Amino acid sequence: MRLLFRSNSKGTVFCLLGKPGVGKTNITKGMAECLRRVHAEIPCRDMTAIDMGGVKRIYEGARHGKFQKILTEYGNHSLVVFDEFDKMISNEKDGNPYNLFDSVFDDRKTFQDTFTDVSLPVDNIVFVLTFNDISSIPEHIKNRFSANIFNIDSYSDKKKAEIGKKFVIPKHKKRYKFSDNEVVF
Repeated sequence: MRLLFRSNSKGTVFCLLGKPGVGKTNITKGMAECLRRVHAEIPCRDMTAIDMGGVKRIYEGARHGKFQKILTEYGNHSLVVFDEFDKMISNEKDGNPYNLFDSVFDDRKTFQDTFTDVSLPVDNIVFVLTFNDISSIPEHIKNRFSANIFNIDSYSDKKKAEIGKKFVIPKHKKRYKFSDNEVVF
């Protein structure tokens, strides 16, 4: 990681593609630590364009979106993770949440907050998107980061068994107060 990233990295989009449970989120935490940045995470599962971008003030129920809240809380020098980026919901009523990222991932490096109608700078943020399946992402968004997609392989059955023996079983034995002869693996 230290060879690939620099603490002054800015305005970059990295994508981690892999099956659930392979450690993509833990990798992002390591990236933030290496870059000496705050780790901010936005879970994208079932998120709509309104959830992500907010609602204009002229409408009832107007509010900021989750992305703007993260920018306000963590600032422009953070590592922002869009976890399960492929699981956002696009529909006629709420719009396409992926379109919100056109200006974020291109050279403009801004985010147009729907609630305040203000462009927020994101030029110094390192973005990490995690995916299980990249095929659902619109092409115009994929083209913005296609060079920075890293496939994270799943664990082999042998490695899973090793992790279970070394970490999972001892943790649960301690938590539930099982003796050695009560648990056989």
